[in-house]
Amino acid sequence: MTKINERIVSEAESRSQNLLAEELVELVEIYHPNREMGVSRETVAQYSEALANGAEESFNSGAFDETVDARTTDIETWVDSNTIYSLGNNRISVYPASWHGALSGSTNIREYVRFLRDDAEDFEVFGPRGTGYGVPESKLIDIVAVIGQADPDAVKAGIEELRDRGEIVEGPDQHPDARVRIAEDAEEIQDPTLNK
Repeated sequence: MTKINERIVSEAESRSQNLLAEELVELVEIYHPNREMGVSRETVAQYSEALANGAEESFNSGAFDETVDARTTDIETWVDSNTIYSLGNNRISVYPASWHGALSGSTNIREYVRFLRDDAEDFEVFGPRGTGYGVPESKLIDIVAVIGQADPDAVKAGIEELRDRGEIVEGPDQHPDARVRIAEDAEEIQDPTLNK
């Protein structure tokens, strides 16, 4: 039996009926103690059951588990943010097996940014958006926390340290999803509308 982390349950309950299947899987990947890639389906099902047994509003664990099954794919590369990826051995993740294979165990933030820029085909988050080019800081924190099995606060502190040393750059810090990119890419990857 899995020991339930109440932080995950509390966070999931705070999202109430807005909780998406991939969000619960990601919460479990980030905060449930784990030594392997991804999380076991059994562990996710136990969190689903805990939510159904403790939620003030009705949480349908059966429907949730069906949604997880329906969204799970064996494809090893990025599809989209609604997809849950099978990693084999009855383990799943919100990130594809190819990402885990390339980055597993690493917490090198620059390595993640380079990988997402160069090797994560179809990963739309790196491209231009209203906040510029790069990876949104919040998404980068989640990716490093999940794949690198790191504490999200430590990842955020690492990003701030790299920014302070000038090794990475971000869009305006007051923006909640300031985009992170490698410093040497800052001039090369620039929003073309800024030159007008």
